[in-house]
Parts: sequence; structure tokens; C-alpha cells
Amino acid sequence: MAHGQAGQFFPSERFSSGLINDVCQDKYGYIWIATENGLNKFDGYRFTTYLSLPDDSTTLSSNIVTRLYCDKKGQLWVGTRTGLSRYDYASNRFIQYTFPTPNKPRIISVLERKNGEFLFGTSGMGLYDLKDNTLHKVPDGHTTQSGNWYFNQMMEDSHGRFWKCGYGEEITMKDQHQVHQFFVQQGIVVKMVEINGDILVICQHGINRYHQGQMTKADIDLTALGGDNVGISSAFQSRNGNIYIGTRGDGLFILKKGSKKLERVECQLNGLDLNTAKIWCIYEDRIGNIWLGCQSKGLVMIPRIQPQFSSWSFSSQGYRISSTITSICKGDQDMVWAVVQGNGVYGFDKRGHIVSHPASPPSAELIYRDRKKRYWIGTDKALYSYDPLTGRSQYQASFVCDKLNDMTDLGDGRLFISLYSRGFCIYNPEDHSVRKFLATEHDAVRGQLHNNWIMAMMPDRNGYIWMATSAGISCYDPQDDNFHPYGWNSLLEGTMCYSLCETQNGDILIGTDQGLFTYHLGDQQVSRFGYGDGLSNKVVGYIVKANNGDIWCATSMGIWQFDQQRKNFIGHVIGNGLTTKEYINCVGMHTSDDMIYFANNDGLTVFNSTRATGCHKDLPPIKLTGFFVAGNPMTNGPVIETDAYQVSYLDNSITLEFSLLDFVSPYNIIYEYQINGSKWIQKAEGENSIQLNHLQPGIYKIEVRALSAGVYSEIKTITVKVTPPWYQSTWAHIFYLLVGVLLLVALVLSLRRKAHQRMDEEKMKFLMNATHDIRSPLTLIMGPLAKLKSIATNSEEQVYIDTIDRNAQRLMVLVNQILDERRIDKNQMQLHCRETNLVEFISGICKLYQYNANQRNITFLFEHEKNHVLAWVDRINFDKVISNLLSNAFKYTFDGGEVKVVLRETEKEIEIQVIDSGVGIKEEEAERLFDRFYQGRNADDLGMQGTGIGLNLSRSITQMHGGKIKATNRKDGERGACFTVTIPKGYGHLKPEQIITDAPAREILSRGASARQAFHQFHILVVDDDQEIADYINNELGNHYKFDHAPNGKEALKILLTQQYDLVISDVMMPEMDGLTLLKRIKDNPQISQIPVIMLTSKAEVEHKLEGLKSGADAYIAKPFSMEELHIQIDNLIDNVRRLRGKFSGAMQQEERVEKIQVKGNDDALMERVMHSINANLSDPEFNIDTLAADVGISRAQLHRKMKEITGISSGKFLRNLRMEQAARLLRESKVNVSQVAFKVGYADQAHFSTAFKTHFGMSPSEYIETHKE
Repeated sequence: MAHGQAGQFFPSERFSSGLINDVCQDKYGYIWIATENGLNKFDGYRFTTYLSLPDDSTTLSSNIVTRLYCDKKGQLWVGTRTGLSRYDYASNRFIQYTFPTPNKPRIISVLERKNGEFLFGTSGMGLYDLKDNTLHKVPDGHTTQSGNWYFNQMMEDSHGRFWKCGYGEEITMKDQHQVHQFFVQQGIVVKMVEINGDILVICQHGINRYHQGQMTKADIDLTALGGDNVGISSAFQSRNGNIYIGTRGDGLFILKKGSKKLERVECQLNGLDLNTAKIWCIYEDRIGNIWLGCQSKGLVMIPRIQPQFSSWSFSSQGYRISSTITSICKGDQDMVWAVVQGNGVYGFDKRGHIVSHPASPPSAELIYRDRKKRYWIGTDKALYSYDPLTGRSQYQASFVCDKLNDMTDLGDGRLFISLYSRGFCIYNPEDHSVRKFLATEHDAVRGQLHNNWIMAMMPDRNGYIWMATSAGISCYDPQDDNFHPYGWNSLLEGTMCYSLCETQNGDILIGTDQGLFTYHLGDQQVSRFGYGDGLSNKVVGYIVKANNGDIWCATSMGIWQFDQQRKNFIGHVIGNGLTTKEYINCVGMHTSDDMIYFANNDGLTVFNSTRATGCHKDLPPIKLTGFFVAGNPMTNGPVIETDAYQVSYLDNSITLEFSLLDFVSPYNIIYEYQINGSKWIQKAEGENSIQLNHLQPGIYKIEVRALSAGVYSEIKTITVKVTPPWYQSTWAHIFYLLVGVLLLVALVLSLRRKAHQRMDEEKMKFLMNATHDIRSPLTLIMGPLAKLKSIATNSEEQVYIDTIDRNAQRLMVLVNQILDERRIDKNQMQLHCRETNLVEFISGICKLYQYNANQRNITFLFEHEKNHVLAWVDRINFDKVISNLLSNAFKYTFDGGEVKVVLRETEKEIEIQVIDSGVGIKEEEAERLFDRFYQGRNADDLGMQGTGIGLNLSRSITQMHGGKIKATNRKDGERGACFTVTIPKGYGHLKPEQIITDAPAREILSRGASARQAFHQFHILVVDDDQEIADYINNELGNHYKFDHAPNGKEALKILLTQQYDLVISDVMMPEMDGLTLLKRIKDNPQISQIPVIMLTSKAEVEHKLEGLKSGADAYIAKPFSMEELHIQIDNLIDNVRRLRGKFSGAMQQEERVEKIQVKGNDDALMERVMHSINANLSDPEFNIDTLAADVGISRAQLHRKMKEITGISSGKFLRNLRMEQAARLLRESKVNVSQVAFKVGYADQAHFSTAFKTHFGMSPSEYIETHKE
């Protein structure tokens, strides 16, 4: 290897231990390092450590890893102090192998033979062969010596002979026929290798050769090793036949193929002196890089190919410098001269050796060789001519500045020198004259310098001097002594400029703290360098244009090359000979032989631009080396063998790591990625990870490619599936779809059902309206009919009356069924169940149908096993069930047929069957028969129509009894239908409020004609739009009361306000103003609110009755009504009116003085105190309810409650009404004026009194006086 070859050193701090036992590369290209404390895997960026864990058989058998081996199948075998393991890539785990001995051996050698044997040598426990995944001990260890159980080294030569050695100087060779033994004198055998059929035995202190059956000392010159007193620790034969030998503290040596002389391997390492290293193991990877395990230091990699970059280091040559290079120049004989601030001048030869350190002026900062080949030294304040070969310097000039920063010339002898913070000057060595230029002075013929801090100076092809300053660039024309017009205005004003370079077309490249810019001479415009991002995130310290036109930039983040052919940037950050990535000294040089020099923090980085560009080779495929979830490694093994991953939505932040397994220059590689075909995103050079945070559930196709030396790799595609929460999973969506379909079906069915319900509702409304219209005429039929039945004496008349009565009753039943259906719909039907003998109950119902049976010659039977069958039923409602079933049976039974009722009793139930011999029912209609308004097809065929309510009502009532009803055809083979009602026995299924125990019948207090009093003096107003109803009531009760008639509520209200009535009988449904509106008007008007009101209506539903009662009705009677019931209600209400006459009510007129009213009883005593207080304070404006309560001696709340109970109105309204009635009496007497009346009744403000009076009486006091004038 060439002198100065650069390698890479990985200190032991980067992995688990510096005590390295072995190095190996697996089939994927990873480098594995066996140490005394675990196993490490290296991917070019990261070391991953594997350790043995207690009680975990999937980890290493021991942390002391002794040997590594990758077999022909690509399997990685790991030998440890206590056994053997194999790494399983699929599970990222280790499989431990059991030895057929109780003790666990230390594995120290591995050999895979051509005959299929897979041998593992141990330390003192013999040799083992792996067959069928099981270890078997080789009985004699392939030797005849039973005690030789150490297998330090094993090999198989090209003839198939087996070689082994232990820890001594004995070597055993076994061929097909016998075992041969040899002895060496140079210590323990380190390695055995084969060269041209001979076996070289490399020992600790020398090398032996086996040739034609003889073991002799090898004729190899070991002088470079130090002769026979060397300490060889390791050896390795490369694929090209070279043998590398590592020593115990004397570095690395090489025996090249065909050579007989050992040579030292020189390698420049940052952080390690290879020549003093203890090299414990040597390994060659598949591309020829040499890996060295350096004891207690770390890992070294020497690249196969000479690095493109060289590092001329001070430290590697024993120089300790306190600063960095501030200036360089090219000398004769390929010398390079460099100035180190505070340390003087150093001379490097062409191989980077420091060969000179001559004397120099103190505080040297700058060295320059002009075009006349004169050397100049600039210090902090002066300029010297200089001869670096002799070290002699001669003072030339002094300057008022801190230092000389840069220097250039045009070949005419004059020097252009930038003075730190003081502009620049022109120095003429001929006359030693100095001409200065400052930004604050007009030193030129035209224009001026724009900034005094000049960082770099450069002459262009036109002879102009360009200057990079801390606030832009300026251009000076020495010939015309002016600042060029395009330099009059500072370019890149406010930008720190460090370096300048002229391109082939004359444009000026400018290196700044914000990247690379171009000044276009043609249009005199400055723009960012037009390719890539113009290195916008880097400080460009020095720029060089190579001979081939490529641009090289030394930056704060590596060396960057712009390839003119490919038009892209190529990063050279670290590796490939580069030992640092920071170039911020702004010092560099380009020589005619196309060599480029950049100053770094420990010397110079040197390269030939043509060779550094090199050929563009295809890149290896990208490897996914790490998959991290929420910062934790998901796995480091299976990632190698799969490209599809799945993570939970809870772990939706992932990091992916990649590598080309390029161990030479991994930090020069740029990775780019895109997700699901989006825009490519570029990572920083050397950054090999992609972090994706907060990924939403879904599938992500991540494509990654690598860019190195201007060449892209193949795209690596990785698929990551973020599983959604269970409620967003595929199965959940299928479930949602099914639920949606079901909901849609349910919605359609619901809409159909609602449409059907609306239709049923419309039918029911129609029937209800018809029922309401029927009830009034039915009242006029049944009322007079009942009277005719009581006075009829003619038998023929009686028959007709009975016929009319029977049909009226049938009509009444139909009306009541419709009302019952409505009550059930609104949950307003309440059962009142009594224990009932069903035999008697059903017999009574059957008698009603016997006449019909006889008339039609129908056999009508009632069969029952017992004469006493008890059940708890609501007799009124259950009657409807049996009646409906019998009515239905007779309807569909032809004349001469049969109808039969069967009553049976079981242990828990009672069954009632109604059987007919009619047409039967269709099986598919059995359930629908009980739907409301449903008419079976048989009914249509026979022309029999009905309401479709009866069976539905029967089912509802049966279910309310806890039973069930069904319809079938007869089972006895006869034609006909059978309806079966089943109800439970006892009353355990009933609610307590539904059970009524038998008690003496209530005594109905009614007034008989003889007992009734004639109340002719009581005046009743009948309000009904049906004149016949009013006449009917008048005819029936006119002997007892005086009746007037009003056709509607509006007329009735007018009459009530002008005449005195004791009671109102009103219909509910009337034109113009209905009965409920009239009722509310009556109760809201204080003049007439005390009049009792009886409501007559055909709306018999409970909600209508409650509405009327809540509005203030005193009684609510449904049509058709019994005249006897109406008479009783009138008598009761009139009696109440009569009994309350004489008692005080705040709403009644006081014809006499208030003090004359008498009260009686417990409530009367309270009222007496109330009246006494009111009479005493009526004219007091401050008198109110609080004062009244205090006078009476009870709380305000108690007073309010008692007054509400006694008078029906609140205490406040009582007091207000009393004042108004007193005021009305005074106004009618016309003895005082309005203001006096107001004062008399406790109103201090007449306007307030007038408002209250009008609210109470509906007219003002003046209008009231006019109305009541005689």
C-alpha cells in the first residue's frame, strides 16, 4: 500500500468493548465484531450491540464472543466462552445449540470442509461436528492422540488434508491414510495458510514452511518486523494471495504474493497511530477492505482502493500546533509552503511529509509567491520578502493594521495587499511606495471601496482586481485607477463574502456565509448559483475551478464538487481519505497540475481533481438497517429480509434507517425519499434516517434512493401499514356497511310502517269523526227510544221498538269499539279485573247470539268440562273479546252451519275456542287477521265487509289480560276456522291497580222524580248548534228548569254578559266559537266566572275530557248521554249554587253592606276574620295581603292556600274582586264621583283605579255608570 494511505478508525467507545476477538462480514454485507463484552453489528453508520441476557435462551450464550463464521448458506455462527449460537435473521434472535457433554465448551475455531463436515474446535473439550442441526463429538478429534483436545487453529488444504494445532508448538496433519505430527520452535501457532501447495505456519515469533513432507523455517525476510524477536498476534490471507500480519504493538505488515520480504503497512488514521497498535485480528471483506481489531483501541478499516483524498496532518507527524494554516503557496520541486499562525512556515513535500520548518518573521500570517516567483511574508503589521529555502527574510514596508489578510499581483511587480479592517493597498517593490484605499475616502479617480474588511482578492482575465468583503464585493481597475462601474454599487451588500473564483465564461463565483453566488458579467446581475440549492445552508470558504471546468468548494460541511457534465453537486464530507468536514479557514490553492489544496484544522486536504472525480460506478442496493417505533427499535434483524411493515395507530411515529453498506465514505451519501409518489425530499449529506411522525391510519409507500458521486442508486421501496383503531378497520367498515344496509332496510320498512300507520291513523280519524257525528243523532234516537219502551203497551209496537233498540245498540257497540281502539292506542284503557266464573260469563254472552242462530238455523253450542271455571277478567272489556269472536264466526258461517264455543282449563291457563264451519282462513293470513283494518281475502270473495277493528281490539284486550289469541283452521278435518284465546289463571300477572275485589255495590245517589225539587227559578243556557238537542233537553227537563238556547259560543257569551244564568250546558264542537273556547272565556271573566258549566261532546276520549276539566268544566258528559245522568249532574250543580248563595264570594255583587255577610263552620271562622279585617281597612291604600295575613294571624302562604280552598281564587284576587265589587256598588248608587269611589276602595291614584276597573269589568267607570243608569 502507498505511503500515506488513509483509513478509518472507529474507537471502542462506539461499540460494546475494545477487546476485539474476531471480525466477520455476513451475506448481506454487515460487519460483525466479536468482543469480550458482546457482539456488535456495523452498517456503516451505527453499531448495534447484542448481549446475553439471563434466563433468555434467544440471546447469546455468553457475552464473551470468541469466534465468528459465515457459512456457505449465509448463516452466521457465533462461538462464545460457553457454547455455540446461530443468528436467526427472521426473528432477530439467537438459536443456542446444545453440546452432548454436561460442560459448555469455549469455541475457538471453525472449519467448513469440502466433504460436508462442519467442525467446531474447542479449548480443551475436543472437536464437534454439526450434522442435521445437531452437534456430535468427533471421537478422536481426527487425531490418534486421545489427550490432544485443543483446537486453536484448523484448516483444510487443497489436497483435502486436515490440519490442526493447539496452544503448543505441535501441529497435526491428517490425510486419508494416517496422522502426521510436526513441531515448530517459534511459539504458539497464530495462523496456517497455503501458498502454491506449501503450508505457511505463522507463529508468534516467526514463520515456518511445510514443503514436501518437511517442516522448516521459512525463507522470508522479517527484518521489517524486527527479526526473530517479534510478537505476531494475528495473520490473514487475502483473496489476492497477500498475507497480512498483525503484531503486539508494532503495527501491521504485509507479505505480498510472490514476495519473500515483509513490508510495513502505512496508514493515516485520525485518532490512532497504527504503527504502535496491537492487532488482535485481521479480516478482509468482500470488496477487499481490510479490517483490524486493535486491542483496547477499537476497529480500523483500510480501504482496498487508494482514497481520492489525502490528509497532510501535523499531528500524525508529531507536530503540535496551536493554530491552523492561514496561508499556503506552491513552491519549486513540488513543495508546498504553509504558514501556521504563531508557529511560522512549514514545507510539505509532494507526499505530504513535513520536510522543512525554516525560520520566518515573527507573527507570520501570510505567504505569497508572485508571478515573478518572489516569496513574500505578511505579518500583523509589516511585509517581508522571503526565501523559504534559507529562511532569510527582508523587511519591505509597514502598515497601520492588525494583519495582512490576502495578497495578489498582475505580473507587473506591484502587489495588491488587503489590510485587515483597513481596506487595501498597492505596494511597488521598486520604489517601496504604498498607495492605500479606504472605504471612507475617494482614493481612486472614480468610485471608491465599499467596505474595509477585505477577506479575499482575485485578479480576473481582464486585469481587474475583485475583492470579497464582509459586506459584499467590489471591483478595482488598476489601469484606469477607478472602481469599475459595476463595482460602484456594492454587490451582495450586507453579505459576508469569503472567496472568489472566475469561471470559463468570465463570470465571478462568490463564496459567502449564505452559500454560493454568481456575478453574471453580461447582465451585471448577482444570483444564487443556479443548480441545486446553491449550497445555501453552508459557508463557502474557498472556491477552485479545476482544469476540466468542475467547481470545488471548501465549506463548513465538507468539500463539494459541481460536476459540469452532470450539472449537479457531489458531496465529499468524510471518509474516502477525508478526516474532517469543516473548512472554514478560507485557505486553499489550485496548481497547474490540477492539484487542489484546502486547509483544515490539522493540516491540508489534498487531492487531484481529475482522479477525485473518478468514474461513476453503479451503487449497491439500499439496505433498510433500522426500523424504530416511537424511538425504540422494532427489530434490527427482520428488517433485512422484508420490505413490508405494520404498526398500530398508537405507534404512528416511526424512524427508518438506511445504508449502502459503504464503509469507505458513507457520510458522502445523500438519501432522498418520497411518500406515495409525492415530491422527492432530500436529506442532508451523511444523514441516513427518515423520521415520520403522527402518521394517519393507512398504507404508505415509501421510496428511497441514494445519491453518491452524482450517481443514483436503485429505488428501495418500503410499505408501511398503519393499522387503524378497531372502529376504523376493514372489518369495522364491513360491519358499518352491513349496519348501513340494515338501517336502510329498517328505514324503508319504517317508512312503509309509518305510511301504513298514517293510513291507519287517517282511517281512525275518519272513523272518530264519523263516530262524533253519529253520537249526537244516536243520543236523539236512544233517549226517546228508552222512553217509548217504558210506555209502550202494544205488542206489535214493542217488536218494532225492540228492533230499533237492538240496531241502535249495535251501532253503539261499533262506536264504542272505535273509541276503545283509540283508548288503547293512547294507553288510556285501564282494566278493572274481578274474579269471574267464565261459564256463567260466556253463557250470558252466548244467549245474545242464540236468536241469530235460531233465525239462520245454525247449531250453536257452548261446551265446558266444569260448571265453575274462575278467571280474573275485566268483564266489560273481555265481553268485547268473546262478542267479537262470536260475531265474526256467525258472519262467516253459512245458514245451517255450526258455531261452537269450547272452554277448557289447564294447570296454568284457561283456553277459550270459538269454532265455526265457515270458509276457514288462509294460512298466510293467520297473523295478519289481527292487524287493524286488515280484511282477509275470504271476506272480499264473500262480499262481507267490516271495519277491520274487531279482531285487532280483541287481540289488544287479550294481551292486556296477559293472554294471547291465534287463528287457525279447524284440526278435526272439518271446514272452518278456529280462534283460540288463552289467558293465565290467577291474578299474579295483573298490576295491583287492575285488581278489584268484590264489595257492596256503590249507592248511586240520584234524584228520582218524586224526590227532586223543582228549581223553576234557576235559569240554564243550552249552547249547541244542533237545535234538536236543545229542544230534546228542554222537552225532558223543562218542567224543572228554565232553558234558553244559543247556537254557538259567540252568541252565548253575549247573552251571558247581559243576563243572569245559574248554569251553562254547552256542546264542544260548534261553529264560530267552540265549547272549550267559550268555557275559557267564561272562567276568565270575573262577572260570569262563577257560573257552573256542563260540557256535552261526542269526543269521549280521556284527553278531551281532561282538557275540558282543566279548562274549568264542572262536568263532562259524552254523547250519546243518558237524560237521567244529565238531570243528576244539573241537580247537583244547582244544589251547590243554591247552598253557596248567601256566602261571600269576592266575585259576586254586594247588594247590601259587606258587614251583613255571615259565615259559618271552621272555614267560616277564618272567613269571618278575613272579612272583618278587609271591611276595617278597605279604604286604606297600604292595605295588602301581608297586612291581611298579619291581622288574621296566619302566614301569607297559609292564607293563600286556605282562600284557594274556600273561594276557589287566590287571596290577592279575592281582595281585588272585593274592592271592584264595592266600587261598582258605589258607582251604581251614584252618590259619589269616581275619584271618591277610588279613595273609598283603597286606590290613591284615580288612573290606577280606572285601569284596574276596566280590566275587571271590561269597561271604564264612566261607561259603567252610563250602562247602569235607570
